[in-house]
Amino acid sequence: MPLDAKYHKLKQEITRLDMAILGTLRRVYLRCGKASCRCASRRKLEKHGPYFFWDRKANGQLASLTLGKEDLPQFQRWIKNRQKLERIVGKMLQRGSQIASQLRKSKRHRLNQKN
Repeated sequence: MPLDAKYHKLKQEITRLDMAILGTLRRVYLRCGKASCRCASRRKLEKHGPYFFWDRKANGQLASLTLGKEDLPQFQRWIKNRQKLERIVGKMLQRGSQIASQLRKSKRHRLNQKN
């Protein structure tokens, strides 16, 4: 494989990705606070929910957005795409370092042959 063919293949993988977002998804069960409600018991199954939240950092602070169950699959895909993107970028950086090291070694080798 030519020196940078792996790198170009990784770039193509990025172009095939759909939208990517930062953050995580959180599932929460809550109590409403009414003494007469079923959620007043200490059992988890008696709480209200699940409620879903998308958590991320925005302007250096934690931000949350409540999601409906119908939005959950889309947000899961977008977060998965971000994870794929991070893996691909990591591989690109690793490949770039390999290419840079090989280039440096070949230049040194050529310089030694001239002397």
